[in-house]
Amino acid sequence: KEKNGATEQNQSLSSNRFVLRILCGYFAYIEEKMDISLILKIMGIGILVSVACQILSKSGRDEQATLLSIGGIIIVMLLIVSELEALFSTLTRVFGL
Repeated sequence: KEKNGATEQNQSLSSNRFVLRILCGYFAYIEEKMDISLILKIMGIGILVSVACQILSKSGRDEQATLLSIGGIIIVMLLIVSELEALFSTLTRVFGL
């Protein structure tokens, strides 16, 4: 029984190492291919807008909170437009459209 338990533990460790190796390769690919500054900008805008909306909501200014959240969405969409343009140009170049 002890040997069987050790075998299961070794299989579990090897499968964990395999998953870790896949994840490390995936994150290295993301780091190489993707600029993280855009994600950080979007995250920062989201945090600022959500905090400001909470403050405005608690003070009874729900209309301003709604307008602020719409403004935040518009700003993020404007940031994403350039990335979408790059994506579409890459797709047209790859598929020859």
